Order: sequence, then C-alpha cells, then structure tokens
Amino acid sequence: MNSDIVFYSTAFIGHLIAFSLALVIFSTIFLHHKNKGYMILTAIIILNVYTLIIGFEFSTRMGLGFALIDGCIGTVTYLVIRRKRVQVNSKKSERRVKNTRSSRRSL
Repeated sequence: MNSDIVFYSTAFIGHLIAFSLALVIFSTIFLHHKNKGYMILTAIIILNVYTLIIGFEFSTRMGLGFALIDGCIGTVTYLVIRRKRVQVNSKKSERRVKNTRSSRRSL
C-alpha cells in the first residue's frame, strides 16, 4: 500500500475528528456563555487557519479537503446553534405568556 494514501487519509480523518470535537465544545459553551464561546471560536479559527496553511503546504488537494471539511462542519454547527437558540427563545416566550396569565388571575 502506498504510504501517501495512508498519510492523507489519516490526516483527513484526524482533521475531521478534531474539528468536529472543537465545534461541539464551542456550541455547548456558546449556548450557555456567549463571551466565552466567542473566545473559543477565535482560538478555533486561529488554529484552523494554521491547519489550512499546513494542509496547502503538503498539497493543494489536502488543503482543499480541509477547507471542504471546515465549511461543511461549520455550516452544520451554525444551523444547530440557530435551531437551539430559536427553541430556547420560544420556550422563554411561552413562560412569559404563562406568567402574565397567572399574574392576571391572581389580581
């Protein structure tokens, strides 16, 4: 087996796992603490740019593969965070409506 194939596939799988875990950690922290989430996102972006530079130094295909992985996982993370924030906001508005109804009844 060609060692280049093993190297590239290992690098892609490693990047996929590491970037996925980083964005899971980011999304969890961002939903609870917005400022800490932005700090973690900044660190992820800096490290990701470094990874892309290293990937493009090896080969254009590796760099493009890393960029494709980053774009796909980043989009999925954005959509998940957006959906969760909408759910949280709708629950808060439901609680507000229930509280105003109960306060009117007590009067």
